[in-house]
Amino acid sequence: MDLSTVSYFAPLLSLALLWTVAVITPGPNSFNIAQLAVSRSRRHGVVAALGVASGTVLWGLAGGLGIQSLFSAAPTLYLSFKIAGGCYLIYLGLKQFKRKAAAAPGTLDASQQTLRGAYARGFLGNMTNPKSALFVATIFATAMPAHIPPLLLALAVLTMATLSFSWYCSVALFFASRRIAPEAPGTWVICASTVAQYAALACFEAESIAEYERRRAEFKARRDYFIPALQSLGLSVPVMPDGAFYAWADCTDAAQRLGVQGSWDFALEVMRRAHVAITPGRDFGSFEPERFVRFSTANSMEQLQESVARLRKLLGVDA
Repeated sequence: MDLSTVSYFAPLLSLALLWTVAVITPGPNSFNIAQLAVSRSRRHGVVAALGVASGTVLWGLAGGLGIQSLFSAAPTLYLSFKIAGGCYLIYLGLKQFKRKAAAAPGTLDASQQTLRGAYARGFLGNMTNPKSALFVATIFATAMPAHIPPLLLALAVLTMATLSFSWYCSVALFFASRRIAPEAPGTWVICASTVAQYAALACFEAESIAEYERRRAEFKARRDYFIPALQSLGLSVPVMPDGAFYAWADCTDAAQRLGVQGSWDFALEVMRRAHVAITPGRDFGSFEPERFVRFSTANSMEQLQESVARLRKLLGVDA
């Protein structure tokens, strides 16, 4: 079907809308360009975007020449293409784990080679991207006529390349404007959010420090009461907790008083008969787990005192 120049507008508009969706959908191209912009420079990201646009030109020509028919007639070819693209993406991913030494000063063409590499990376990343093949085949099948006039094909390819370059160039500029680790090429560094950093700064204000000291004093008072109380109940604490609000106690003698063996049965018996919840040692390691239980001093002083009173009654220990 021959189309007049004026009637080219409708298929081109459809193609532009569909290709815009394809381009802005996150994928390997976006990752490659963002990574280059962050780890190298804005220029490397833009050059890689140019490589992607060059690949788009070839994909557009392939779509106009009937790549969908080719893949439909030879599904094995499409499968091979997807495998090759996947292998290339794996190769790019593995490269991120390797750091390269900085170029020696005075090496003039090192930057040129890097730019050529950025272009090749963008081009190859696009050409081996199965998503590109799928979108091209679908878009040309739905938006373009069965027989595409050369002028319409040229305009379609130009539209696709322009959209690709515009979007990926924007990606490069965006990520280059927020470079967070220029001293560590090839890596991504994620820092704390602005909200978290302001919260951390607030912790050093006088009011926050006063609150911290108040809470520290409260935890110290609970520890200084609770640890000697456990010792008096026959639950020896081999190490006085210095910063934690937990007590690691030997329950061997106390378990024998209740007629049970091991921290697991002791914890169950204490919970069943005294309604005090403690944790058996096997939840915290393999060193003599049946010998120890863990108490928490995170509760209020009143609750700790109530717990001690219940344990005294259960174990038959006088105050």
